[in-house]
Amino acid sequence: MRALGRHGELGWSAGGQVLSALSNALLVVIAAQSTSPAQLGTLALVIALYRLTVAITRALVAEPLIALDEAGGSPAGALHAAALIGVVGGLVCLGAGMLAGPGAQTSFLIVAGCLPALCVQDVARYLSVGRGRAARAATLDAVWIGVQLVCSVAVAALTEITLELAIATWLIGGVVAALVALATFGVRPTGGRRWLATRAGTASQFLVEYGAIHGVVQGAYLLVATIVSTAAAGAMRSIETLFGPYSVVLLGTRPALVRSLRSTPRSPAAWTRGLRRIGMGLLAVVAATAAMVLVLPDSLGELLLGDTWSSARDLAPAYATYAAAVALSGVPMVGLRAIGEPRDLARARLLEAPLALGLLTGGAVLFEAAGALLGLALGSVVGTALAWRSLRRHLAGGSVSAPGRAPLEPS
Repeated sequence: MRALGRHGELGWSAGGQVLSALSNALLVVIAAQSTSPAQLGTLALVIALYRLTVAITRALVAEPLIALDEAGGSPAGALHAAALIGVVGGLVCLGAGMLAGPGAQTSFLIVAGCLPALCVQDVARYLSVGRGRAARAATLDAVWIGVQLVCSVAVAALTEITLELAIATWLIGGVVAALVALATFGVRPTGGRRWLATRAGTASQFLVEYGAIHGVVQGAYLLVATIVSTAAAGAMRSIETLFGPYSVVLLGTRPALVRSLRSTPRSPAAWTRGLRRIGMGLLAVVAATAAMVLVLPDSLGELLLGDTWSSARDLAPAYATYAAAVALSGVPMVGLRAIGEPRDLARARLLEAPLALGLLTGGAVLFEAAGALLGLALGSVVGTALAWRSLRRHLAGGSVSAPGRAPLEPS
């Protein structure tokens, strides 16, 4: 029964991430059909700011909830903290909008106004998974894409879809999902500053990790837009969309995988076997996704991505390499999360970030967008090696313990 429950939780987590990936894919596809490659590049930059804000929210709020095993407590403080971080992210997005050209300002401004709600929705998902209610998290994702679909159909029936309208339909879905989350938890978000202050030590370790690696990954779009072209950044975001199944498994199942690994027999041998299975599973998903993208007919690719398809298709081998590297990096990440050692992971990411930044910049200068992706992949491999070394040391010592659990028993 326990195994069945773990598998069910993983299934709901993956299912929720499928819906989330479909929502993002729908936004990119609608924009690709309705705008130019350069405008799609603007969308890539807007999404980069959104994802960076959400990553910081996860570092400061969601990950400490899981690491400290506090998901079962009152959610009011965590949800309010997420909203506060969203406000700060919104102000940054407003500033970016002011610096953007006249044709891009509106896109940044409407995202800025909705970031607090989107951060609340994301933390609500983590809270649900942390409480063993992954089905509730999947429901929030279903609400998001459901509302987005209805709004998209309505807009298409009334007028011509523009980039701003495509973004607006996506945002409305996220805001409604956040409101449903608040209603489901039945609390009024409050006490966010105090919540952040009392968990600053743990959160700072996650912030180093998330800020280092996500800052580089999302900053890659800005660098490619600056060094190569905005259209090239749009092509990168488009190929990322086609690799949606890989991101579904990697991102959607991670919190559940941590919980599942913590419930396995407390021995280094058992954990090593479990981590190997996770790694093989993630690589299999990357291989299957890459094969699907590489054999995609041009007619279907153009139907999905319009004029951006040809540029995105050329990036498929480089993105597959990057995806495989990131999938492997998820294995020691899950292990270190499960044993409650975020400091080691943060240290590895902090060493990886400047190397990856230099490699992606050099790659972009020499080989444009494909070079940037390969540079990111190489940087990720180095970070993974550092994290694995740390994890193997903990497992070999047999002296680690997850929050609230006994130390590992030597095998």
